[in-house]
Amino acid sequence: MTIEEAEARANAGDIEYMLLLGEYYAGQGEKSVPGLAAKWFNKACESMDLSDVSKLSPRVVKALFYLSGFNSILLTLGIEGEGLDKCKENVLDYYKYSYLVDAYLKTHQAIEGIDSRMAYNNFVDASYWYGFYLYLQGAEDDAMRVLNLNDKKSRLLYALCCKVTDSNLDDYCKFISFVEDDVELARTEKNTYQELVYLEIVKKQATIIRMMETQNCIDRAYNFLMMVYNEIRNEQLKQGLAEELGHYRKNIFGKMKYVE
Repeated sequence: MTIEEAEARANAGDIEYMLLLGEYYAGQGEKSVPGLAAKWFNKACESMDLSDVSKLSPRVVKALFYLSGFNSILLTLGIEGEGLDKCKENVLDYYKYSYLVDAYLKTHQAIEGIDSRMAYNNFVDASYWYGFYLYLQGAEDDAMRVLNLNDKKSRLLYALCCKVTDSNLDDYCKFISFVEDDVELARTEKNTYQELVYLEIVKKQATIIRMMETQNCIDRAYNFLMMVYNEIRNEQLKQGLAEELGHYRKNIFGKMKYVE
């Protein structure tokens, strides 16, 4: 059968031929065309019922895994180009496909051709970006529900979404306390969105430390900010912290109140 004949069958609604074309274009060498592979895999997955993960075949799961990775690449390019708010479809597809693959692998044997660790990492990453998208839409409670809290960057975003009050302040401090000593996290290269979250959490954590009313709490907060300032590579982040550090040097502080 020729490619043209296979495409005719696929365009007529035959899911088997949609998957065959996806597998053909996902192959190695000259026949590998990722865009076409994603097109046919996506068409196949949209034509079938994916609601019951337990009934998915390994072949379909491999198609979902391919789509997860493909949307990850598109999302990365989109974030660097147009911004996250312009990448809604990629965000939703990345999360949907990654979730299905992860859910399947949790209850089934490993599938040849799928790196289980990569599949899990895709799901964690997709959850983060879906959570970030929800956060930008103002749906902070929904964002908190989808974030995977085993992931540091997700915990920072979760903390940014939290409504901090006097009653939950202790738990909140424990939740993000790792930031104070995490030199590696400070050094890690971040995109614009990650920078936003990291800088806001650093400032909030420093303020919380300063307000503890313990001995040397101001020095501790200042040293924390200096550690971050010395380790981060982004000049915009440095500028944001430079002003904050200036307040500490002049002993000028605002007041922070925790309200619902």
